[in-house]
Amino acid sequence: MKNWIRWWGLGLFIGLSLIWFLCIDYIIEYSIEAAGSKVVGAQVDVAEARLELFPLMLGIDGLAVTNPERPMENLFSSERISLQLDNGRLFRRQIIIDDAMIEGVRLNAPRKQSGALAGTKQPVEKKQGEGSSQEFDMPGFDLPDPKALIAAEKGKIKAQIDDIKNNIKSLEKQWNDRIEALPNKETVATYKQRWKEIKKKNWLKKISATKSLHSDIKKDLKQIKALNARLKADIKLVKSEVKRAKALPEKEADRILESIGYSGGSRNLVEGLFGGQAKQWLAKITGLFQQTSSVSTETQEQAPQRGAGQWVHFNEVEPHPDFLIKQAKVSGSLDFQGELINYSGNISDITHQPKSWHEAALFSFKGKSKAGANFKANGSIDLRNEAVSNMTVSFNELNLKDLTLSGSTSMPLSLASAMLNGRGEIELKNGQIDLNSKSQFSKTQFSSGSTASDSAPSLSTTKQLLVDTLKGVNKFNLDIGLTGNAENPDLSLKSDLDKILSEALKAQVGNKISAYKESFKADLQKEILPELSSLDSDADFLNKIEQVIASKKADMSSLL
Repeated sequence: MKNWIRWWGLGLFIGLSLIWFLCIDYIIEYSIEAAGSKVVGAQVDVAEARLELFPLMLGIDGLAVTNPERPMENLFSSERISLQLDNGRLFRRQIIIDDAMIEGVRLNAPRKQSGALAGTKQPVEKKQGEGSSQEFDMPGFDLPDPKALIAAEKGKIKAQIDDIKNNIKSLEKQWNDRIEALPNKETVATYKQRWKEIKKKNWLKKISATKSLHSDIKKDLKQIKALNARLKADIKLVKSEVKRAKALPEKEADRILESIGYSGGSRNLVEGLFGGQAKQWLAKITGLFQQTSSVSTETQEQAPQRGAGQWVHFNEVEPHPDFLIKQAKVSGSLDFQGELINYSGNISDITHQPKSWHEAALFSFKGKSKAGANFKANGSIDLRNEAVSNMTVSFNELNLKDLTLSGSTSMPLSLASAMLNGRGEIELKNGQIDLNSKSQFSKTQFSSGSTASDSAPSLSTTKQLLVDTLKGVNKFNLDIGLTGNAENPDLSLKSDLDKILSEALKAQVGNKISAYKESFKADLQKEILPELSSLDSDADFLNKIEQVIASKKADMSSLL
């Protein structure tokens, strides 16, 4: 009985327990750093990790994930992370986090030391704005040859005229068919013959037969009168179609000139001013969302190597993925042009195996700065079947400072200050993007980098006119759209600056464009005149129809 306790075994247990409690935190910390660095391709740092068994909790302080493209910047960092684990699921080799608390989150924060891994190729970091500026080119005012434009567009114009002609021909056929159905000379003769026969009958039969004859004649008259009303409506319609055809030279002149950028507007100018910078804004805003909304990287099961064995998976009542965060509360701060916006929010159902879970990932955030700037964002990431992700963002009273609009040497331009309000929606579906954003800029102050120094080239008269005009603008709207392939979408811009800049340019180029338009319209009129000249004769059929109806009406009325 004295040997029922094996002291060496107890000592070993105590020793292993001490090693566990003394070293497990360091083991976890090392594991996170090693595994994270391998996955990201850049250094992952953890200041401290803590494991608590009852209840099972994992705490991570000072997590910093380096951006592999920019090693002096953290892609993600947090001050504290607290994870409550489902200990029962660990025996199934599943890491299920029931609740998480992620605090002090920052994105794209600078690092003190490079986070590039040893032996990896160092990416060339571009300075902000480098390689992104584009020369702003003023649209030229060398107007193209009108005859060449007309030759290129004649097919479209002729198609419109042919459509009008076909409509009139179709209407003419319908009226010919209706006239054929009306009482004709034979019908009138029949009615007259019936009246002669009625006169020969006795007075009792004469009354009944006369009543029947009058009833038949009145029915035909009613049909004729109904067509008369319909005829008036069709005459109005045909006149409208002829008028539309004759207005084609004016309308098509406007359309063609607008299509080549000479409508007197300045849409091309606005795209030139904001297009390059807008793409950068959207790339930053949508970049992270596109990464998290990408198609799942779940791998197909592969047969185990011979002799390596395999884990056995049993059917579950409620199947779970290998990793899942059911709920998480997130808080942190965003540095928006030097203004710190503190935010908080919730995310749910985050997993790298979405097809193994029955819920889509949801997120919702809101934040506010001390100066009053605020934003809200919510959406979903659903990769269970089709890859469909949505996000809605609203932002108010964001203060902009020294925002470069054009970094070109020919026309440097920036937004010195402004207040931004707006809303945007984005959808990613099977690699296609659909983004719409409506923004209002107020309290705007534009600034030009042009100076009178010898080294700085002076602006042309037209460019200086645009700069001076923008300096007088204190508010404007800007609508931005992205559609198409998410890797290289089509950008569209719309702004009320179109009209403002257009008015400024009219004094300089308006007379030239107006004279060109009149010349262009005259050439176009001459080119399509043969097509238009036949329209009046084509529409004359209705006058003949009107005469036929009047004649038939008179013939039938004379029988009563």
